[in-house]
Amino acid sequence: DLPFYTVGSLRGHGTSNIANHYKFKDRNLKSGKYLYRLKQVDYNSNFIFHLLTDEILIGIPDKLTLSQNYPNPFNPSTKINFQLPEDGFVNISVYDPAGKQIINLINESRVAGYQTFEIDGSLLSSGVYYYRLIFESSGNIRSYTRKMMLIK
Repeated sequence: DLPFYTVGSLRGHGTSNIANHYKFKDRNLKSGKYLYRLKQVDYNSNFIFHLLTDEILIGIPDKLTLSQNYPNPFNPSTKINFQLPEDGFVNISVYDPAGKQIINLINESRVAGYQTFEIDGSLLSSGVYYYRLIFESSGNIRSYTRKMMLIK
């Protein structure tokens, strides 16, 4: 048996004579298979688990992408999402407008899938910066660059 982790909660509508529908979005999942269960808690703190029967499959992306950071402009932190279609070596660095490397964020092998990285800009001054993803796999090197703005 695999362990279950709490990923969120929703407030119920209580006892009702009509059907209520609930939705929950679990974001930024890595590639793989997922099972979900619901924990129903009564007002008296009694609870019961309901195993959801459908398995959720998060596949591997079909192409390399580097998303725009969010939020942008940011203060002091922002997130960068990127997708790797296969295992490979990833380098993500931040540059000033003159092209000087300011920070090296990632410089390691990563597995294929959906990835997120957070930038802490608390030590940077306000201004425009660029971040570049360089991806190397199967002898090919590809890169993408995006612009971001830090406002303090």
